[in-house]
Amino acid sequence: TYDNDSQAYSGFAYNPFTYDPRNFQTKPTTFARAAGATTLEREQTGLYGSLRLAIAERTKLLLGGRASRWETSTLNRVTGATSAAYKQSTVFTPFTALTYDLTPVWTTYASYATIFRSQADRFTAAGERLDAVKGNNVELGLKGALLDGRLNASLALFRTLEDNRSSVDPDHPSPCAGSPTG
Repeated sequence: TYDNDSQAYSGFAYNPFTYDPRNFQTKPTTFARAAGATTLEREQTGLYGSLRLAIAERTKLLLGGRASRWETSTLNRVTGATSAAYKQSTVFTPFTALTYDLTPVWTTYASYATIFRSQADRFTAAGERLDAVKGNNVELGLKGALLDGRLNASLALFRTLEDNRSSVDPDHPSPCAGSPTG
């Protein structure tokens, strides 16, 4: 049966390995919370800048970064609970890159960038906000502009390292009981 208040189906789980077409139920029988059961309000503001320097005829240096700020809150439309607004203080994430023109068509490059991504809208099973994702990205590559710029080609190697990246906890499905919106 379907409950409009909790937006869930109740009953026994369906086993696809024992399917019998003569005994088919017309509605799902497993818990099926609506995909849009929560409304996330996230406001992000930022200021981006870059400086491009020609340090030699065929060598360029790029320096830059972004100052970012986040504010989030979450509303559970089933229970009506709202998490308190959370403001992330301003964070600066720099980047740098060096390019070298091998020929008028081919350019090689190396770049480094820091990573910061707020996860303030996600919670642990104990109800604590998750720490932000922090890390860095290093990339080496080769780019080409062929056929008078009508065809672009590229080859890149990169390594991205991130700390605090969230993942689903199968013992505490989202939204979990510890979440203010669960």
